[in-house]
Amino acid sequence: MTISPHPESKPGETGSHGLRFSWRIFLLLLALIVICLWAIRINQSSKERRGLVRVKQVFQMMGTFVEITVVAPEAKDPVGMIEAARAEIARIDNLFSSYKEDSVVTRLNRLPAGAPFHLASQDVDVLEVFEAAAKISEWSEGTFDITFASVGRLWSFDPLKPRIPTQNEIAAALGSVGYRNVAVDRKSATVTILKEGTQVSFGGIAKGAAVDRAIEHLKALGARGAMVNAGGDLRAFGEKEDGLPWKTAIQDPGDKSRCIPEGGLPLKGDVAVVTSGDYERFVVVDGKRYHHILNPRTGMPTEGLRSVTVWAPSAMWADGLATAFFVLGPEQGLALAQRLHRVEAFFITQDNKTLWTAGVPDSLRNAPLGPLSER
Repeated sequence: MTISPHPESKPGETGSHGLRFSWRIFLLLLALIVICLWAIRINQSSKERRGLVRVKQVFQMMGTFVEITVVAPEAKDPVGMIEAARAEIARIDNLFSSYKEDSVVTRLNRLPAGAPFHLASQDVDVLEVFEAAAKISEWSEGTFDITFASVGRLWSFDPLKPRIPTQNEIAAALGSVGYRNVAVDRKSATVTILKEGTQVSFGGIAKGAAVDRAIEHLKALGARGAMVNAGGDLRAFGEKEDGLPWKTAIQDPGDKSRCIPEGGLPLKGDVAVVTSGDYERFVVVDGKRYHHILNPRTGMPTEGLRSVTVWAPSAMWADGLATAFFVLGPEQGLALAQRLHRVEAFFITQDNKTLWTAGVPDSLRNAPLGPLSER
């Protein structure tokens, strides 16, 4: 008698042993196919990255430092790409700057109420930004408002020449604040200030718009990847030349020497990240600290938050929303962020607490913050 761990098979049957053996062969072949395909993909990616270079330039524009980093084939002239993107940022600055005498914004603010400002064909960018600003104002019930300039012009956050307006000055100017005091007509390409005394400023959205234009310009020129950062208004797409993702981090408001989280935040796909904080621009007068993010409803610096960081597909929208969330405060700001599609937000309150939407990375949620005493 032959002893066997398996029953003998009848003629024509494979038996459980043969069946298991066949499945093992199949799984082994499948694994080999997957490995081969993966190796081919890696080889193709390596070939595609071969010849790519990364070039970076840093310069001052729009009242801040701008950093442009481009990944592209050397033959496509990445330095020239950066110069073209830089020229695009300068063009947007020339449209929206409140400090340039010939900008669209300055010329619009000079017109009497009710007089339409006719935009030249090359200035159509203004309409898109006006419309985005109006939509964010509507969503935030006016806590983001380009007409805050009606009261904002009373303030100076220059440390050498600070100016804090009186309550009477603020009360008089608040009557001219209101995003509905501006009308945009895309058909006639006109913008009209409807109320006397109303002034507009794009300080809360123009940098984001400039970053977007620079990124779109770099894409059109053939960049494989790029990151543009204008004083905290950042957008990136693609990857670095070694295939690794771009990274960013958030300044700890309680400790300006460090950023959170350690190791940074990888940026996937095409994404914008913008932070608004009360530590960016401020003055101290008679022992009291005043920061530059004003509440359009009160004409005074907003209270409740130290910083807000927003992720969105566009730097322009992230820029405006970061300001809106900051002025709304932690609870209302978070509630609005949770209602918006493809938007994430991270809040740091004045008492060092953090709030976030569902898509914020765990590494940021758990990051330790500097103590309040270091603020």
